[in-house]
Amino acid sequence: MLKSIFVPMNGSPKDELALETALSAARLFESHLECARVRMTSDYLVWEGNLIDVVGGVVEGDLIAHLDKQDRERTTKALHAFKKFCEREKIAVADSPNGRVGVTARWQELRGHQVAEFVKEARFHDLAVIARNLLSDTDPAADFIGNMLLGCGRPLLLAPDHPPKTLGKTVVVAWKNTPEAARAVTAAMPILAQAETVVVLSALEEETPEEKGATAHMLAETLRWNGCNASSQPVDPDGRAAAAVLDRADALGADLLVMGGYGHSRLRETVLGGFTRDILEGSPLPVFLFH
Repeated sequence: MLKSIFVPMNGSPKDELALETALSAARLFESHLECARVRMTSDYLVWEGNLIDVVGGVVEGDLIAHLDKQDRERTTKALHAFKKFCEREKIAVADSPNGRVGVTARWQELRGHQVAEFVKEARFHDLAVIARNLLSDTDPAADFIGNMLLGCGRPLLLAPDHPPKTLGKTVVVAWKNTPEAARAVTAAMPILAQAETVVVLSALEEETPEEKGATAHMLAETLRWNGCNASSQPVDPDGRAAAAVLDRADALGADLLVMGGYGHSRLRETVLGGFTRDILEGSPLPVFLFH
């Protein structure tokens, strides 16, 4: 069961996408939504200020004050979005588990560095729902998501650019015979178990069609032992594996993609594999990721 769902927020329109996607998942399990915004501490504001080349006529002290004001305004916007969302969706605000039936939510304000605090907080929840480019419209989507994926030890649900109408009815699994993909399937079992249809797709260019079909078939059989309505299909990647998987998912009418997240940390740089990055940047579906 995915009973506790973490929703990082940043006071931008992306918050609505994360909230809508999180609610779609929460309704499956009558989950609790833990929504949070991180206020930057002064040392991180100084660090942030040093990254800015030009702010017309503003000296450093004024620049830090300006950044702090922006940070407070973003927190206010995020809190307003949270309250408005709960009111519109009739979500009860609860500070602790109380046996209440239905989706509940709570707001909290954290202090520190945004990425580090979000990573730490996510470890205490069953799932984290993240919008693309949450922290900045100019940063690559994979930067924040990659740090969360490799650092929090929990599955992630990547919100699409448009709120999903349904989630978890028809699920496709982008299968690769690796530990990451196997762990992703295990983490997603609460969703797979209640899905109407599960299709295992295999699109590995380095394997023969027979090998791809065999491993995908084996996984589908295991899912059927778990009560899932599961089948398998090979996908011809033709040099574009991510696009081929997404095209097949669209043809199947899927509303969720489950896959392993591939990558590693190199010093302070997060490096994601090409397939993972292509999916992150191109998927119109919610994507369930686990490393």
